[in-house]
Amino acid sequence: MSIRATVNSNQLILGFGALVIGLVEYVVSRPADSTYLGKMIGALAGDFPFKMDIFGIFGGVVPEFVHPFSFALITMAIFPQATKKVRGMICLFWLFIELFFEVGQCCGHQIAQYIPEVFGQSSIVCSLKSYFINGTYDHLDVLAIFLGITVAYIAGEHTSKGGNDDDAFISSKRGCQKFETKPQALVLETGP
Repeated sequence: MSIRATVNSNQLILGFGALVIGLVEYVVSRPADSTYLGKMIGALAGDFPFKMDIFGIFGGVVPEFVHPFSFALITMAIFPQATKKVRGMICLFWLFIELFFEVGQCCGHQIAQYIPEVFGQSSIVCSLKSYFINGTYDHLDVLAIFLGITVAYIAGEHTSKGGNDDDAFISSKRGCQKFETKPQALVLETGP
């Protein structure tokens, strides 16, 4: 008797590992008050004593690569038996979310005026409003988002444990043979 895994551990590890890399970029390279996460960490542990660009010129786009990559893989990990089509839809969902937040910085004042009306008032809503108003759109961030989703899809396909659309692939992975019927010979009927 075999028990199905409730998550794909390879995808989960890749997704959370990427999030840790993004977290390191925020904590080590950026001022504590530049992001909501930085403010929370700064309030809990104090500001990191020194700042350094650990990713060099790519440091500015690392989070934009990491967010869609990790969120797509973590979502795929939660649905380990998803088909290739569903994994593609997961990637498109996160691509849309990430692009909305990045492109939303172009017209941040227009978006920000509707946020309190839709979501009410809270510290998270105020931070979200501030994100759209004070955020800076960058076409390299958009490129990093597309690259992150593409790499997430490829990694998801290589680490999937099932849910492929190809019956032969499923049968070979599960160690079973495809049921085939032998052609039946012609039957000659005779009357009474």
